[in-house]
Amino acid sequence: SIRRAIARKFYRESEIISILKQITSGLSFLQKNKIAHRDIKPQNILIYPNNVYKIADLGEAKNILNNRIQMATLRGSELFMSPILYNGLKYNKKNIRHNPFKSDMFSLGFCFLYAICLNQKVLEYIREMNNMKNIKNMVNKFLDKNRYSEKLINVFLKMIDLDEDKRLDFEQLENELKTN
Repeated sequence: SIRRAIARKFYRESEIISILKQITSGLSFLQKNKIAHRDIKPQNILIYPNNVYKIADLGEAKNILNNRIQMATLRGSELFMSPILYNGLKYNKKNIRHNPFKSDMFSLGFCFLYAICLNQKVLEYIREMNNMKNIKNMVNKFLDKNRYSEKLINVFLKMIDLDEDKRLDFEQLENELKTN
């Protein structure tokens, strides 16, 4: 996406939905099998010929026996970490209880926000915000309303909701995308 950013070649909504459906399908499969990826970032989304996208690098993946785990060690790439993990890292907290699938969802939402904005600054700005109203305003500032539907923007906002309990997981997102 660096080449796209330099060329300002934005993804069409249909491309974004296709990519999101492909990646979500794989991550939903992992979730159903109780496996969390724990390092979702653009570098771990591979592009194959004919616009086939796959998630890669399961080196940090972990089998999850229930949906909430207590992490003694933080995993993931800092910019793409969910707020609970990022704050744990920032304040050197240990034993953070969180839902790893919803942390992965936040990371995926950040990947897609970067892809549709082609601007890393939006992620850095959102990282410092502590309420969804401000995040929605920031996303709307960086997004071209003529390029992406309100429905798609709202899906992204559900992917990066600061409240882990309100944030989608991969099975929920997969169901939500079936209507697109």
